[in-house]
Amino acid sequence: MLTESIKMNYKPYIVLAAAVICYVIPFLNFNLFFTNWIFFALIIWIINSKSINILKIAIFFGTSTVLIGEYWIPETIRNLSGVNTAVSFSVHFLYAIYESLFFVAIFLFAKKILSLKKGFRAIKYLTIILCYIILEEYYPRIFPYNLGNTQILFNSLSQHISILGLNFLTFIVLMINFIFFEIFINKKVSKIILIGMTAMILILISWDPTYNSTDKERLKVVILQPNNIKKNLNTMPNNKNFDLTIWPENSYKLIDLDNKEFFSLFKQDFGNNYVFHTKYLLFGAITKKNNSFFNSSILIDQDKRIINIKNKKNLLMFGEFYPFKEYLSKLIPIFNNFINLSKGKNILQEIGTIKSLVLICYEDLFREDVHKIFKNENPSILINITNDIWYGETIASYQHLMLSIPLSIETQRYLIRSTNNGVTAVISNKGEIINMIEPFRFGTIEHEIPIITQKSKYVEYKVFIDIIGTLLFITFLTILLKENRKIL
Repeated sequence: MLTESIKMNYKPYIVLAAAVICYVIPFLNFNLFFTNWIFFALIIWIINSKSINILKIAIFFGTSTVLIGEYWIPETIRNLSGVNTAVSFSVHFLYAIYESLFFVAIFLFAKKILSLKKGFRAIKYLTIILCYIILEEYYPRIFPYNLGNTQILFNSLSQHISILGLNFLTFIVLMINFIFFEIFINKKVSKIILIGMTAMILILISWDPTYNSTDKERLKVVILQPNNIKKNLNTMPNNKNFDLTIWPENSYKLIDLDNKEFFSLFKQDFGNNYVFHTKYLLFGAITKKNNSFFNSSILIDQDKRIINIKNKKNLLMFGEFYPFKEYLSKLIPIFNNFINLSKGKNILQEIGTIKSLVLICYEDLFREDVHKIFKNENPSILINITNDIWYGETIASYQHLMLSIPLSIETQRYLIRSTNNGVTAVISNKGEIINMIEPFRFGTIEHEIPIITQKSKYVEYKVFIDIIGTLLFITFLTILLKENRKIL
């Protein structure tokens, strides 16, 4: 009897460990996206266990998944700020605990809904799914990502985010989890619900809603991955018939726009020390204007004239700005040597007649900001210039690539990425990686980018889709609360 009791006590923790593994695996290997189809089913089984402290389970789940899935954060903090291992790991651990609060809210909500004595199981499940989606969309994170990101290589399904957005993939993942729970764990499944959901999935994966460009206009680009900026910026192919050369973030030294003599000095310096052969060059650099410093993308022409500049809006904590610097510098003196960058705005940069939205560093993960631009403007291409050298020899640069892909499908635009040490790539509006350069390699990509001007259905109707999702959540929750009002 004692042995059986011990086994029963340990079983929820074994299931919890399995749930952590199933959740985090796709962030380490996106080809294994299907393991996410069962993680929440395992969590629901744990939630239904009466002897388990859900608060502790949620904190453990959230903290451990961040520590494993984003294991590269301590090394990145060390590379960015120069702090020691103990400090960088402490920051990572505190951030992981903060991330776990998301799962605390979700797990406690799920437990409350599932404990209601009245109400159809389908409505309970849908209420939990919509709560997950809404909270995931608005929960503030340093590295914004969704559960749906893990499904981006499920190509036949991921195309539908051009209509319903990335949250649609999160919905499908959680729906599959509940189906799995009903069939294999609860063993009480409604045939009508199962057949209906299966039919819906089959219909969705059999239809491709993405656009094929009918416009003959193309942008001929040369994309550089220097691997060593100081050494390889001048090793460019002689492609005078191309329109645009793209260099990564921080390719050039400080551009001091407050200096009256800057423009003549810049033209001379660039002419003597840098080489490009196309009509335009887009590159990243730190700029100074009105005594403020910015992380910028700069477009120049063949005469080395600056055409336009876009300043980065979403700054990286401990890399571009240092919160509580006055106090932290007393503990970490090196912080006194760092300069806080200022926030810019998301504006378009016109390359000739073509409107481009340039996203610096990890701005390509802030989908909400990009959608706001598309609401008022209509960029034809997306360009991401980033360094990514801070991640070292970790999976982070590949994660960055994979997490940026949904943006190309949602907006139905080609996404061009130029990085210092990887992964440089051209991504189609279908989310396909057409060409790429592996990390820590020097190389260039030459490609003709189709110019697409038609807005995606999701860009056009995003506000209504979000409102419908919220109204459905409120409706389902109200139904459940009314049915259980006597009990509550």
